[in-house]
Amino acid sequence: MRQLSVVPDAVAVCANRLVAIVRIQSDGKVAIRDLANGQLLTTSAVELSAPPIASGLSAASATALNEATDSQWEDARRRESAVIAILKTNDVAQHVSRVAVEFGVSRRTVFRWLAVYRETPQTSALLHRPMGPPVGGRRIDAHLERLITDVINDVYLTKVRAKKEEVVRMVHLRCAAQGLKPPSRKPILARLKALDTREVAKARLQPGEAASLTDFVPGRYRVNQPLGVVQIDHTLVDLIVVDEARRLPIGRPWLTLAVDVATRVIVGFYLSLEAPSSTSVALCLSHATLPKELWLKQRGLNCNWPVWGLPQAVHADNGADFTAAALRRGCDEHGIRLILRPVATPHYGGHIERLIGTLMGRVHLLPGTTGSNPQDKGDYPSEAQARMTLNELEQWLTLEICE
Repeated sequence: MRQLSVVPDAVAVCANRLVAIVRIQSDGKVAIRDLANGQLLTTSAVELSAPPIASGLSAASATALNEATDSQWEDARRRESAVIAILKTNDVAQHVSRVAVEFGVSRRTVFRWLAVYRETPQTSALLHRPMGPPVGGRRIDAHLERLITDVINDVYLTKVRAKKEEVVRMVHLRCAAQGLKPPSRKPILARLKALDTREVAKARLQPGEAASLTDFVPGRYRVNQPLGVVQIDHTLVDLIVVDEARRLPIGRPWLTLAVDVATRVIVGFYLSLEAPSSTSVALCLSHATLPKELWLKQRGLNCNWPVWGLPQAVHADNGADFTAAALRRGCDEHGIRLILRPVATPHYGGHIERLIGTLMGRVHLLPGTTGSNPQDKGDYPSEAQARMTLNELEQWLTLEICE
């Protein structure tokens, strides 16, 4: 089933019939109208799916999302903003002409953008897809490719802040020293352009300068709308879990948690023995976004957790898992604003920090707890007392959240 953003006025499929979403009720149910007969019904969000799309479009979108350069992605975002503005105006023809002049394209091209975006309202749908090999495509020898990469790391991605022409000059010098035919400036500059802008900033700038390029939230802020801002963070759980087969200790799991700032409600989490990564963040956000009835049923839990939906913004720290290009583009793709808090300022994430502290306080009552520090643990034999598996801990966390 293709993921659907359940919002009023959206068209969906329910029991193989096209329906329009009327409203989302306080209990998590969705009021819908059958487009064939006009009948009003109430259903669970898990029964809804997106209308079918052209074959292969999802795969093409995912490929474009991963392979586009930062410059190409920014161009797609500008096109998306322009298209959304056209969709909101009453004078479409005049607005299309204005956009065509602004982007230096024909009106026909702008109308094509509109058609594409109406069918697939995602940033990646508006990526430029030129004929032939992609920009930055690798056509040179693998050894020469490694040489260029080494020069970029040694010369460009340093605090010295060497200019791009210096990278070109150094590549040519190393090629001459090794008896290789040097590449032209174009492929070298293309590889520099394809670098992640945040990683370049961190490598070339001082911490304070790099931080100033990030979109921060103010020191104190209020959010009045549910799912207006969702804070997300990781913590190492103060508990040792055991394996399913022999019930032997296997270590402390990581918890990725998401909380809605306006309501202080936990909207999703992800539990794993793997260290935090952008994958952990994505899985946590997926859990937060999707209805949870089926997820609860699969775990044999008879409780109610009617919390789901796309957040308008995600607020996190500056860890590599939150600044990864894949996560940033995924947020762009679904219209989610990614807000990163200033470096070394944990108080900016107070909502999630307090919630994690509360949950860990309850974890300290479970067998196998490690306590929050060696003083809390004392002589307690955590490994010998460990009883819970990862799945059992997941069930316990869910019940704590729901109840």
